[in-house]
Amino acid sequence: MSDVGGDVALVPSWQHWEGGLNDRFAICTRGAAVTYGRRIYYAIDYCSRNQAPLHAELLLKDRLVTAGVECLFMDARARRIRFDGSLWAEDFAGIDIHSKKQSKNFWHRILG
Repeated sequence: MSDVGGDVALVPSWQHWEGGLNDRFAICTRGAAVTYGRRIYYAIDYCSRNQAPLHAELLLKDRLVTAGVECLFMDARARRIRFDGSLWAEDFAGIDIHSKKQSKNFWHRILG
């Protein structure tokens, strides 16, 4: 990602609960990684401004957009393995990034 200008976060294109961003994993530039990793420090402010309980995916989107991080979708999959070793069946329904206008490296902008 060294040829990318500005702060960028690539997030999965699936499971964006309540209009937020999937917070399971991301690929980020250095500045975006700092914002992504420190979002919890803004949780109380987020809840106060929105008069709502904490919602992890909405907090993530709020922090990245507020910090000016360009958020892009990636077509990647992951599987959760629980503490007891059981596998969790994932629902990968979400945004069909291939039906949208293609941009560099097939990453797609998240409309804020």
